[in-house]
Amino acid sequence: PLFLKILIPLRSITVTTEPVFKNLVKGHGKFQIFTQPFKSLADNMQIWVIGWLAGINAVAIYQVAIQIFNYINMFLSASESVLGPILSKELNRNVEVGKFIISRMSKYAFWLSSMIMIMSYLTVPWAIKLLFGHKYDVSILPFYIILLALPFVGLSMPLRPAFFAIKGQKHLLKIHFLVTAIMYPLAAILTIFLRE
Repeated sequence: PLFLKILIPLRSITVTTEPVFKNLVKGHGKFQIFTQPFKSLADNMQIWVIGWLAGINAVAIYQVAIQIFNYINMFLSASESVLGPILSKELNRNVEVGKFIISRMSKYAFWLSSMIMIMSYLTVPWAIKLLFGHKYDVSILPFYIILLALPFVGLSMPLRPAFFAIKGQKHLLKIHFLVTAIMYPLAAILTIFLRE
C-alpha cells in the first residue's frame, strides 16, 4: 500500500522524450562506470601481489588486518553518504557555503580519524587477544601500518562527494589511476620487507 501511495501520483508526471540516461552516461557518468570496475580490480590486485611476493599465509594475515581497518573506517565512510546530497545542494545554491562545508568537514574528519587511529592503536590489539587469543597476533603489525592511512582517509573524505557535486568524476578516475600507480610499487616493496 505504501508503494502504491508513492507510485500513483507519479502517473501524472509527463515522461520526457530526451534520453536522460544516455546523456548521463555519455557525460560525466561514464567515468564513474569505469571507476568502480577499476577500483574492484585494484583491490583484488593487492591480494594477488601479496600472494605472489609473500605466499598464501601473508594473504590471510593481510585480509585480517584490512578487515579490521575496514570496520574502523566504516564510520568515516558512512558520513560520506550523508555529505553527498548536502554538498550537491549547497554547491548549486552557494559555492562559498559549499567550500566552507568541505573545509570544515575535512578539518573535523581529519581530527576525528586521528583520534580513532590513536584509540585503535591502544585498544584493537587488546580486543583481538581478548576475543581470539593469540590466533591473529601476526596481523597486528600490518594493521598498524595500514592504520597510518586513516587520518588521510578522514582528510579526503569530503572530496569524493564534492567531485560528484561538481560533476568531476573524470578527476576521480584520474586520482584512482594515480594512487594505484604510486602506491602499488611502494606496497610491493613493503611486502617484500615484511614477509619474514
